[in-house]
Amino acid sequence: MGDSMKKNFCVFALIFVMGCGKHPLAPPSSATIKLISPENGSVVRNTQPTFDWEKPSGASLYRLIVFNATDTLIDQTLANDSYTAYQFLPRGEYRWQVFGSTDGVNFDIASPVWNFTLLPAPFYISSIFTMPAPVNDLFQYRDYIFAACNEAGIVVLKVTSSDSLLLIASVHTMDKAKALVADSSSGYLFVADYRGNLLVYDITNPEAPSFVNSQFARRVVDVKSVLVRDTLFVIAADEDNGILIFSVEPGGFITQHGSVTPVGGYCRSVDIMDTIVVAAANEVGIKIFSWAKPDSLVLVGELDLPGTSLDVKIHNGKAYVALGLSGVCIVDIHNPANPQLVSTYNPQLGNCVAVNIWNNYILAVMGSEGLFVFNGLEALRLTQQIDMPYAYSALGIQNGVLIGDRDWGVVWVK
Repeated sequence: MGDSMKKNFCVFALIFVMGCGKHPLAPPSSATIKLISPENGSVVRNTQPTFDWEKPSGASLYRLIVFNATDTLIDQTLANDSYTAYQFLPRGEYRWQVFGSTDGVNFDIASPVWNFTLLPAPFYISSIFTMPAPVNDLFQYRDYIFAACNEAGIVVLKVTSSDSLLLIASVHTMDKAKALVADSSSGYLFVADYRGNLLVYDITNPEAPSFVNSQFARRVVDVKSVLVRDTLFVIAADEDNGILIFSVEPGGFITQHGSVTPVGGYCRSVDIMDTIVVAAANEVGIKIFSWAKPDSLVLVGELDLPGTSLDVKIHNGKAYVALGLSGVCIVDIHNPANPQLVSTYNPQLGNCVAVNIWNNYILAVMGSEGLFVFNGLEALRLTQQIDMPYAYSALGIQNGVLIGDRDWGVVWVK
């Protein structure tokens, strides 16, 4: 075999060993870095794998390469012997390798190439949609998703037939959009705009929301709506002024009725069960009020809870409460005068800022720890953790869960 043929054969062999991915470096002659995890041939179930290897003697700098059959997904130069993949990696087969430098300039030592399969289960990240700001809240109205995006206001997305999201419109608000709810009977969207008041938009045409009216609130952070007989009511959580009750008049005008400030804590979130409204009241747990007479709210029950009560959702006589650094809990409120703590889960990490219900799952939004999924609605049985940089909100839709993340935008989990 001639020199030219030998050279071509060696190049071909190298490409074959490295796979079809666009691997940027040829490995040095000796493999002296020992890989630890993900193990060769393993199946990785979380969405943000961590790569670990042993520090060889004399090495001061490393280069981590993660690639698949077509592309290099991660190419990082590091001083540490560990790296967590904060970028989105779709499900599939991957290979990874680490190069080391003993002189701080040249990468003169290397590991072998290991392969792994990324297969989160039972849920996985299907796609991500970049947003202009952190997504504080999400609400579905027909085939549209309305997102409360802090200083960026309201963003309208459309769910397409191919299970993807399409940007439709962006509407700036007065301050910071914290939460929102849409009412299908009236065609109105209500937005908790923090210091920018409670805002009303006409979304008869969801692709072009038009401002209708606003009602003063000091620091409004949550909003819910409910139709009672023929009157539409809006109930808002204001950090300073507590629970605010409004009725919606023809033309989108809103009239305030009663209000009450939970003693001992800010009002961070509200939800409704018939003529009962439950407030997540920061350091003092939950407060339960009757609003049978909208002009006069009456305290009927309360329960002190661990941590800081930041969000509450009600489903079938149970209140699901986000407890900040203390995790998440379930409270039975079938008897509002005597609420009972049913179950708690404190992972000792993350910050549970929001909670929601989807089918038979409890969704706990855990900040830097992503999303915790619990199977069953009667107790907190952790099924899966879905990692992402910093989760703020979650919404269950027909074909999965949408998660509002600080860095990634809207994350679609199936």
